[in-house]
Amino acid sequence: MEPIKSGTLANVPEEVEKLYKSYNPKISIASWAMRYAASFEGVLTFLSGMSN
Repeated sequence: MEPIKSGTLANVPEEVEKLYKSYNPKISIASWAMRYAASFEGVLTFLSGMSN
């Protein structure tokens, strides 16, 4: 349930956002959160209820 933790995984501290953006500035923080949620063994699909 709640693969992005109601936005918690997409609302990271500024230092973390800078780190992600330094790695690949084209990928959004929400995309990193979705990649994390999908990276667990056995996860084939997940649905996110994000509206923005």
